[in-house]
Amino acid sequence: MSSFENLRIVDNFYQTSLFFPMPTVVISTLCEDGSTTLGPYSLVQPYYVAGKDFYAMLLSCRNSSNTAQNILRNGKCALNFITDEKKYFHEAVKLSWPGDTPQEKMPKCNFKLEKSMIEEETGEIRPMVMSDAIQVIECTWVRELDGADKDLPGELNGYEGPYHDFNGITSKFGAHFILRVDKILMKEKYHDAIINGVEYPIFKDPKTDREAGGDNMKKSHKGCCRVFWKSKLDGEITYEDNLTYEESLKNNLMVPIFRDGAFIEGAEVTLQDIRNRLNFNNF
Repeated sequence: MSSFENLRIVDNFYQTSLFFPMPTVVISTLCEDGSTTLGPYSLVQPYYVAGKDFYAMLLSCRNSSNTAQNILRNGKCALNFITDEKKYFHEAVKLSWPGDTPQEKMPKCNFKLEKSMIEEETGEIRPMVMSDAIQVIECTWVRELDGADKDLPGELNGYEGPYHDFNGITSKFGAHFILRVDKILMKEKYHDAIINGVEYPIFKDPKTDREAGGDNMKKSHKGCCRVFWKSKLDGEITYEDNLTYEESLKNNLMVPIFRDGAFIEGAEVTLQDIRNRLNFNNF
C-alpha cells in the first residue's frame, strides 16, 4: 500500500499541485521607449552550466508578458535576485499583476535602479539593474537557437504555430528563453564570501556537560585563539578567543607543529615535553 496520495496535474502544476521551491527573481527589460520595466518570476534556472562556449539561464514565461515582449524585441535582460525580506516580496507582488503596463506599475515601484555595469563599460544600451538585489545576472537572449530568430513581438492574444521545441515561442501562450550569461554582479558581502570564504567561529559546548550540574569543562574556546603571557614574572599565561585569523597571529605563544599528517620540520615535540612545559619542568 502506497504511503502517498495521488494529486491532479493541471495548468501551472508547479504552483497548484506541488510544494516546489523556487527563487524569486525580478527581471528588468527595456521597453520600446528605452525605459526599464520590472517583472517578478520564479521559473528561472541554470541551463548551460558546462561543456559549451557560453553559459546560459532558462526563463519560462507567458509570451504576452511585458518581459517576453521586450526580450523578443531587443534580446536584453537582467535577472535581479532579491532576499526573502517582507518589504522586497511586497514590492515583487505589486509588480506581478498580468495586464499592467510599465507606465502603470513602474511609477508605484519602490525598487531602486542603477545603470548596468555592461553599459557603463561599453556604452551598449542595457536594462537598468536593481540596487536592492544581492546578485544580478546580465543576459542576452540566444535567439538563433531552435530557429527562434524569426519570432517577433506584438501578438498579445496568443501565437499561432508552428512552435519551437525549447527556445522562443513554444506554445500558444508560452515562451522559453535561453539567456546567455554576459556578466554576474554581486554585492560586496556575498562576493567576498565566494572569493575569500566565510569565517565561522567553531567551538564545542556539549549539552550533556551543561545539564545536571555539569562543570562545563568540555566547553572549548571559540574560533581563533591567542595564548600570551599575562605575567612572565609569575609565569602566568592567559588567552583571548573569538578572534579573526589575523588577530590570532599577534604575539601568540601557540605555533603550528603538525600539518597535513606530519610534524613540521624542526617543530617535533613529545608528550613529555608538553607535560614539562605545563608544569615548569616539575612533572
